[in-house]
Amino acid sequence: MELVIVQCMDLHSGGKDKLFVEWELPFPHDSPIRGHTEEAKVASASPKFNGTFRVPFTRKLKSSQRAIRNKSLKLDVIVKGGFLRSDKSVGSAQVKLAALDSHCELHTVEELREGRSSVGKIEVYVRLRSPLSESESKKNTERWLFVQHVKRQLAPPQASSSSKKSPSPN
Repeated sequence: MELVIVQCMDLHSGGKDKLFVEWELPFPHDSPIRGHTEEAKVASASPKFNGTFRVPFTRKLKSSQRAIRNKSLKLDVIVKGGFLRSDKSVGSAQVKLAALDSHCELHTVEELREGRSSVGKIEVYVRLRSPLSESESKKNTERWLFVQHVKRQLAPPQASSSSKKSPSPN
């Protein structure tokens, strides 16, 4: 499984310097997979992260398949704390992974929320090699009509001779 955290959009972070995104996938149940992006310097309200992560995913385990169908990816945008200051959460979002049951790729832009208020958006791609239920590849049988062009040889045109008709006796 591949996770790509592209960018934040319209972020109301108040001009903070260094942002990063912490993410958590809901499987395996005992110890969820966690990670974070590199720090992005905020030059505008839309910092770009372009973080790509390869996540081990065992397709054969029913618990992993259940987690994909029922749970969601948690994303948390955090402002890096300075000297003697702790990190602060700007906003968080959850991405439902149920679409990966029938599709290979999930591209979504989710609202970042701090409590009930919206503080921006985050763009995320999640990719699988093939969908879990194999329903994306469909076999279609259709009838086709093939038209074959055949070049015919025509006889050269013959010179028409003007023949006079005999007058008919009336």
